Amino acid sequence: ENAKLIFSDGNIMKLTIALVFHSLGFSIINPLVQLYAKESLNLNEQSIGVVMAMWNAGLLVAQIPSGEFTDRFGGMSMLSMHIILSSVSWIFYCLSKTWSEAIFSAFILGVVGALDMPARRTIIVQFKKTIDSASIIGYVDALTNLVFIVGSSLGGIIWNTLGYNMPFIVGSIINMFALIPLVTLISSKRRFSSM
Repeated sequence: ENAKLIFSDGNIMKLTIALVFHSLGFSIINPLVQLYAKESLNLNEQSIGVVMAMWNAGLLVAQIPSGEFTDRFGGMSMLSMHIILSSVSWIFYCLSKTWSEAIFSAFILGVVGALDMPARRTIIVQFKKTIDSASIIGYVDALTNLVFIVGSSLGGIIWNTLGYNMPFIVGSIINMFALIPLVTLISSKRRFSSM
């Protein structure tokens, strides 16, 4: 019953489409962040561990502020900002040429990544009508996790055929398509509130 209600809700469907594009882009680059540090930058395992630690440090530092920003500016604005900055940060990472650049760009990856969950959860709660928020979250997460299977495989193919930088560039481009359904959501929300 919940599945029928979710599929019939236009707002949730637009949000889902946006998150599918975003998840596809992210799943293309996600498995390759460490591989890029190893193969392109020739870093050893210890140095790669520091790079990944900085990614987690960025997530940690930005987690609480991202929730506060979402409360202040709204979930839709923050999710849009997260998607735009994600594409920028992914390309920025693949332009790293030294260990210090990789550390800094990985930290930025984490900061930008922290903007995601508070924003999407806030939007889902706002869209809640006759469907429980937890059911919507489960539905959206299931679809985005399904996309991760496709994206991870696609990222590996792009890596082998087009080179080390191209998965990050392709992932960034695909990610930007998530803005299209979000823009329609924002514009429809504004029309509704002005009536």
